Amino acid sequence: MNEVHAVIELKITPQRDTGFGKIAEKVARYDQVEACFLMSGTYDLLVFVKGDSLQDSRSSSLRTCRRSTGSSRRRRTSC
Repeated sequence: MNEVHAVIELKITPQRDTGFGKIAEKVARYDQVEACFLMSGTYDLLVFVKGDSLQDSRSSSLRTCRRSTGSSRRRRTSC
């Protein structure tokens, strides 16, 4: 079976009384997410995802996650 692995960098805006760690925990719970790391710099979260296809790695759950975390920017790299 071929798998697609992608790296997604998210710039997030935490809501009041919710820190970056809580958002990272929420992101890490998605099935496609293999790892989620807090980082400093232009982006706040580094997320490693896996799917059966490129379309699967861009699944609606990750788009939903992006909206629910208040992400204003993202950058994705597939390998």
